[in-house]
Amino acid sequence: MNKLFSFLLALLGFGGCGIENPEEYGCPTADFKIMGRVTDVAHTPVADVDVTFQYSHMCDNSTYRTNDLGSYLIEGRVTFVSELQDAKLIFDKKGYKPDTVDVVFSSDEFVGGGDWYEGLATKTVNVKLEKQDGE
Repeated sequence: MNKLFSFLLALLGFGGCGIENPEEYGCPTADFKIMGRVTDVAHTPVADVDVTFQYSHMCDNSTYRTNDLGSYLIEGRVTFVSELQDAKLIFDKKGYKPDTVDVVFSSDEFVGGGDWYEGLATKTVNVKLEKQDGE
């Protein structure tokens, strides 16, 4: 009876005690970091630009804001990735033409991963915004 019970537990993925590296179950995850600077065409930093990160595999589309130096930093974690594709950064500020930039991380950009964790990928995206006509 114990052997049958142990066999059924093994089929369900439950292992015994004393296993050094048990098999992990769950969703693969990866961390990402996107940073950059927003300037105007004269290379002057643009503060208070809304930077929206849109990615179809995340529930929320978070909006960040540039600081006085025009810099921003976006950090996050995603699941089910081998590559982070179809992500977009949308830069918007009143008086400037909005800009959208596609962001792609290939699988070889994720470093430091192992098992179900695919690692961290970092990307720099700098943008120049143009003033709207009449502003």
